[in-house]
Amino acid sequence: MSDQRELTPAYSLYLDALRFVAAAAVYINHIVKFPFLPAAQDAPSIWSLLEAYGAPAVTIFFVLSGFVIAYVVDTRERDARSYTISRVSRLYSVVAPAVLLTLVLDVWGAYIDPTLYAHRVVSPKPMTAEGYIVSFFLVNEFQILGFHGIAPGSNGPWWSLSFEAAYYLLAGVVLFTRPRFAIPIAALLLLAVGKTIAVLLPLWVLGLLLYRYREPLARALRWPAFWWGLSTVAILA
Repeated sequence: MSDQRELTPAYSLYLDALRFVAAAAVYINHIVKFPFLPAAQDAPSIWSLLEAYGAPAVTIFFVLSGFVIAYVVDTRERDARSYTISRVSRLYSVVAPAVLLTLVLDVWGAYIDPTLYAHRVVSPKPMTAEGYIVSFFLVNEFQILGFHGIAPGSNGPWWSLSFEAAYYLLAGVVLFTRPRFAIPIAALLLLAVGKTIAVLLPLWVLGLLLYRYREPLARALRWPAFWWGLSTVAILA
């Protein structure tokens, strides 16, 4: 493992800050909606303006995920075994407690305000045991299974974890399988997960490419502080 492959502390801190800001934007996007806050009226409030950053923040997560996967494969997860163990442990360190916490809070919430749950205000789809089970295995967005985006209870943002699991699986096949097997297997996987996951795959691959070509890009890009400032202004605008 060469020193050149390691991310500097400042760069690692920047990625953490980017992840935090994106997570905050997604949180605000969900919390400003009914029933947490009243529906937006004619004049846009600061909350409705902040809500607009939810979708771009998810885009950041997908690009950043691809970048991080390229980094860990380049530095420490150099074989299929270590990659699989690390990806599964990373996913289920979030999945297991999140599913359990969602179940507990939904049972409690339905007890406090059964009308809110009966009218599907907190979840547009019926909350069933099937939703929790298939979401635990992260196949809730795989279109071949026909679940149509089912979620664990009221946990609507869960869909992105199913996307991440699909991308981890696809990356593992492409990176650690011989090309003559990797291409047909990846094609079958794309057919299985469906067009919704497939259409966002280029964003995830963009993260891989940004890591792969980060040094040539850095050398070619003059005045990085200027471009950082310009991109920040563009995002705010």
